[in-house]
Amino acid sequence: AELRKLAALRVLHQPVSDEAYAVLGKLPELVDFRVESHRTDEAAGRSHRFMLHINQCPNLRALELKHLFGLKGTSVDQLIALPKLEYLELDND
Repeated sequence: AELRKLAALRVLHQPVSDEAYAVLGKLPELVDFRVESHRTDEAAGRSHRFMLHINQCPNLRALELKHLFGLKGTSVDQLIALPKLEYLELDND
């Protein structure tokens, strides 16, 4: 099912692969995206590279990357400008 009207997505403690986050590009109404406790597991395709999919969300007003201490690295420095962003919380190592 398509979720084209979805405005907010929060992923908490879920073993979601980096590539699964590609769905963000299919959510044109997404304005609030929050991830908590994503952990690196290269064998399962989970790493800090999931953050790169945020670049497909130019309408974001809120972005929260929280409790990402289990990641080996970060991709925050590779995020593009998000002109509508009003709220940002980064809590990763």
